[in-house]
Amino acid sequence: MLSLWVMALTWMVSSKTFSAAQDPALEEAWRDWKRTYRKVYAEGEEAFRRSVWENNVRVIEQHNREADEGKHSYRMGINHFSDMTQEEINQRLTGKHPH
Repeated sequence: MLSLWVMALTWMVSSKTFSAAQDPALEEAWRDWKRTYRKVYAEGEEAFRRSVWENNVRVIEQHNREADEGKHSYRMGINHFSDMTQEEINQRLTGKHPH
């Protein structure tokens, strides 16, 4: 199941562009997620991480709406990888570096 989640997260991160604008409606969820997973970022990194995270949240929500309609056989959720790009996930889980 974890590998399925990782594959789905990898796909969604690779298929979307990231916006610098932050959704104020997600502020509390962002703070809760950072607290839950004890995320602390270097100066200048948080805006990018939040952008990645927000995009992943939107993709997860869309996927789960489609799962509710029977289009997928599984649901997705956020986890400690939700602020990572495809390259970072690949590197972390496989040790491979992109060319």
